Amino acid sequence: MSDEQGTGFKETVYREVGSVMGALAEPSRLELLELLAQCERSVEDVARTLGAKINTVSHHLHVLLDRKLVRSRKEGRRVYYSATTFGVRLWSAVVELAASELSEVKVAMQELLESGDRVEPVDYPKLLERLADNEVVLVDVRPREEYEAGHVPGAVSLPIEELREQLDSLPKDKEVVAYCRGRYCALSYEAVRWLQERGFSAWRVAEGVAEWKASGYELEPEASVRS
Repeated sequence: MSDEQGTGFKETVYREVGSVMGALAEPSRLELLELLAQCERSVEDVARTLGAKINTVSHHLHVLLDRKLVRSRKEGRRVYYSATTFGVRLWSAVVELAASELSEVKVAMQELLESGDRVEPVDYPKLLERLADNEVVLVDVRPREEYEAGHVPGAVSLPIEELREQLDSLPKDKEVVAYCRGRYCALSYEAVRWLQERGFSAWRVAEGVAEWKASGYELEPEASVRS
């Protein structure tokens, strides 16, 4: 390879990598990727979920689409988006490094844990094993449409807003394990605190659906349960 070819090669690689990293430089796009790793959503649904303007969300989605971090499909007048495997894997790598290397992130997470929340870094296969052995009750606290799109086999859907009304459905003689969208998702933190205050032995898994998808683990859609 000549010096000229080598220079051209590096320019291409660094340009493409820089372009992708630039797409993630906006915090809102990282949040979008986590959300779209859960299930396919329309622009309107994303805007409603995040409490953002449709035009703003549409702009961010087009940036992510251009960098192949999300995919899109059109149905009638609506456009639906979902995270690509590349997008989910990149999101997972970025947040994992941030959690281990950035002091500001470490402090923020520590403050979130000061309430005494118990967190365990149980990997996906081990989680399935404990569930199969009937050692724990696994609770998916994400919104129901996300659960239906894909969840850990054997997990029960108990969205955070329904937790108070369905408390009697959880046994107090077993550990209750909660999981949600990803490492930074606050839904499971809230659920665990609330359960512990009411006498349950509850804790949350450190990772969530986005990280498990990034690792290639299979999730079970609700349709397969009903069939």
